[in-house]
Amino acid sequence: MCKELSYSICFLFVLGVSVGAEGATMVAHWRLDNDATDSVGGIDGTLMNDPEFTTDAMVGSHALVLDGAASQYVDFGNPQGLPAGTSPRSMAGWGKTYTVAGGWRWIAAYGSAGTGLAMFIGMNGTSLYGGGYGDDVLEAGFWEVDVWRHICLTYDGSVAKLYADGVEVDSQTKNWNLSLGRAHIGRQVNDAAEFWDGLVDDVRIYDYVLSPAEITKLAAISKATRPDPADGDIHPDTWVTMSWTPGGYAVSHDVYLGENLDDVNDGAGGTFQGNQGTTHFVAGFPGFPYPDGLVPGTTYYWRVDEVNEADPNSPWKGDVWSFTVPPKKAYHPDPGDGARFVDLNPTLGWTAGFGAKLHTMYFGETFDDVNDATQGVRVTSTTYIPGALELDATYYWRVDEFDAVTTHRGDVWSFRTLPDIPVQDPNLVCWWKLDEGRGTTVVDWSGHGNHGTLTGGPQWVSGQDGDALELDGGDDYVNFVNTSGLPAGTSARSMCGWGKTDSVAGGWRWIAAYGSAGTGLAMFIGINGTSLYGGGYGDDILLSDFWQVGVWRHICLTYDGTRARLYTDGIEVASEAKTWNLALGRAHIGRQVNDAAEFWDGLVDDVRIYDRVLTVQEIQQTMRGDPMLAWDPSPPDGSTPDVITATPLSWSPGDKASEHDVYFGTDKDAVTDADATDTPDVYRGRQSGAVYTPSEVLEWDSGPYYWRIDEYNADATVSEGRVWSFTVADYLIVDDIESYNDLEEGEPGSNRIYVAWIDGYGTTTNGSVIGNLNPPFANRSNVHGGTQSMPYSYDNNLKSSQATLTLTSLRNWTNEGVVTLSLWFNGDSANAPEPMYVALNGSAPVYHDDSGAAQTGTWTEWTISLQKFADMGVDLTNVTSITIGFGAPGAATSGGAGTMLFDDIRLYR
Repeated sequence: MCKELSYSICFLFVLGVSVGAEGATMVAHWRLDNDATDSVGGIDGTLMNDPEFTTDAMVGSHALVLDGAASQYVDFGNPQGLPAGTSPRSMAGWGKTYTVAGGWRWIAAYGSAGTGLAMFIGMNGTSLYGGGYGDDVLEAGFWEVDVWRHICLTYDGSVAKLYADGVEVDSQTKNWNLSLGRAHIGRQVNDAAEFWDGLVDDVRIYDYVLSPAEITKLAAISKATRPDPADGDIHPDTWVTMSWTPGGYAVSHDVYLGENLDDVNDGAGGTFQGNQGTTHFVAGFPGFPYPDGLVPGTTYYWRVDEVNEADPNSPWKGDVWSFTVPPKKAYHPDPGDGARFVDLNPTLGWTAGFGAKLHTMYFGETFDDVNDATQGVRVTSTTYIPGALELDATYYWRVDEFDAVTTHRGDVWSFRTLPDIPVQDPNLVCWWKLDEGRGTTVVDWSGHGNHGTLTGGPQWVSGQDGDALELDGGDDYVNFVNTSGLPAGTSARSMCGWGKTDSVAGGWRWIAAYGSAGTGLAMFIGINGTSLYGGGYGDDILLSDFWQVGVWRHICLTYDGTRARLYTDGIEVASEAKTWNLALGRAHIGRQVNDAAEFWDGLVDDVRIYDRVLTVQEIQQTMRGDPMLAWDPSPPDGSTPDVITATPLSWSPGDKASEHDVYFGTDKDAVTDADATDTPDVYRGRQSGAVYTPSEVLEWDSGPYYWRIDEYNADATVSEGRVWSFTVADYLIVDDIESYNDLEEGEPGSNRIYVAWIDGYGTTTNGSVIGNLNPPFANRSNVHGGTQSMPYSYDNNLKSSQATLTLTSLRNWTNEGVVTLSLWFNGDSANAPEPMYVALNGSAPVYHDDSGAAQTGTWTEWTISLQKFADMGVDLTNVTSITIGFGAPGAATSGGAGTMLFDDIRLYR
């Protein structure tokens, strides 16, 4: 958890240098107009991890876009010109957040990580914070997703005041005594992963306390806002009075209105309606635009640019808003047209057509019957209950609207009911594949009928295996009403699922949970910060330093009545005796069973609950997904192999497959839609082996390529496979660190990193140690590419350090015209500055030009011309080993120690 920084911080949009009392000034102003320069104090920043800029700005031309998952922020070092101690100060600026999930996120901060030693503004969940660091002021229930807000924090040496959108929201006596240390936009001053996730604009720091009038001026918005009708509204009339709140500097307003989004955005196609002094505009009457009235079923777009000829920043282009005049026929069917997995006792609903007084419902089992029907059921409400329906059946329906003058024929809609799912494994009591892809129903494919409903607006997206659910961390989850068949009490049980998190900020977030909110009364798997939790409820087991942003991980929790075991990616990582006694209550995907706002922020896929304890082998089998499908593709789905390793394609067969239908091409839709009877350039035939080499040559730096394997089963059925993809790299891979795992040495498939890279562990002459001392042996929280990097510790006290990888492939380093070796490293400022080198085939080393490279604390590429190795006598057609070392090879001099990370060792043309 991060603490709040103290002192006055505000995000502003006003231009120019402000001067308060005599000698009081604005000491820093970061406009963030495509860079992080300070326009008044010379405190320029460095963009860390490649943030971008956007024209969605509140002040000036641009704003800063920060991806919290990518650890993006602006680093200002330790500037000495900022107000410190108990001196008065103010900080102001604009922020727009992409998430209101629990966890600390900061717009700006400076000072040191200690109580009262810093100053910052930011958030946790929906609460606004200004600090202090551990001694903060706040406003609860403030933040909303995708809404610009202006924040200001002031401190006069004894009282801190927090302002939101120009209004004071909190004031407290504080003993802040700021100690200069670090200064950031988008990050706290500690070492925690507390990064802003959203936009920041026009940040300022003053060495005096801003007055309420000054803050009000800073919080004034230059653009027109608060449109009426609201953006996206349904407007049930053929005329409209549009109004808005003017920008803070507007004298007049340029109004644009039309039926084409691009024309209104560009001011083209006759959409400019004129400049006016009032903040309302009428359309749909004679003498006004659209004199014949607005047309039902039409969406209208409008924009207001704020104008002030005396201001050089004028005009301020407005956002494009829209409203829709509803059609006269029925629309917005519920369930939606083409919906699947509809309950057997649905209530059908729709939105009435414009002016409708009476509705006629037609319902049937064929399209033609409903389309041709003339006799229906008349209803006065916009709902209809058709009665009990059959499983796995398609139904059609139509609603005609009567407006007292004319009957407006409706479209024919359809839906399909829940499938008839047999129970194939009686111990699998819930199996939520999350492959529905649309609609609001989550189907239980175990056959036990534990279906769920989307709540809060989760999105269907591509997942780890097929589709998945994307949950926003704010209010998205899946609710399951029927929990009576789930294992309870002290009975044996297992819960498994895939999760990918978008945040490792502090705060509870849950992949899945069921039971009750009390100690030992529930079962769940989830996250707090980077730690993995399995519970229990208040009596949990955990694995620290596990989660990383954007990486799929498989989690399984088992309980046999006395002991809980936690597994990650098929490996046991924790085991404790527990006395859990689960009490059935709630069941969710993406949320805890309590009333707290503890929502998953990221993706979830393939969640299962069993009423027995799974073995390690069974857990590994659940990671496959549907056992009937081809799996374990090589190259892996979404990967970037080099031109040598991209082919042949291979896979593991489905459980009942006798042959395999192969599809391959560069058109994703063609590969997705093809079958064995068409698309001859995509369908490559049926074969018995699980290996395929495309007939075409895959070129260097090409793709993406798409492929699919349909399994032709022994019973003559076909199991349609997933569409996989890969892209051929513009380099050759020496070692990308991705192949290493934590399986026990000697187990099939074991590939531990320290076995491949021979270090000096246990010796007295070689001070290198590869990998972490405990699983995971590779680093999974700080990587350059992929999901893993190689930890490397060196100790050159009366010894040298070197680690060597023996190459089993890619020994000819003249292939494909490569001329450069590239590797990425990340050090630490606390490391001893031992010289770093690379050697091939045990030859003389090539040293890095910077003798202090080990102290570089960011990912840095090191490129070496292969000619340097050739000049030392290395046969580049037969490279058998690569060594990374520190110090002088074989020397026993007095040296220092440090810890490094290495990743992505490649060869480039």
